[in-house]
Amino acid sequence: MRFGVDDDGIEVGVKNPVQACTDIENRINDSISPVPDYRLNINENTSVIVLTVEEGSNKPYFYKSKAYKRIDS
Repeated sequence: MRFGVDDDGIEVGVKNPVQACTDIENRINDSISPVPDYRLNINENTSVIVLTVEEGSNKPYFYKSKAYKRIDS
């Protein structure tokens, strides 16, 4: 998932990408159990944040105490 990209796919960046990464990390850590393996990377040129989540081995994962099943890509 990329943050700082508009609906047309144009990279517009995030105003404060370091703070945005902290906010994203906090939301993931506070809402998903067990915490998945993920990475956040900031493109220094565009201020776009890329979130990469690895497929987990500790399934099922719960979001706010509810399990969801993906039925599409």
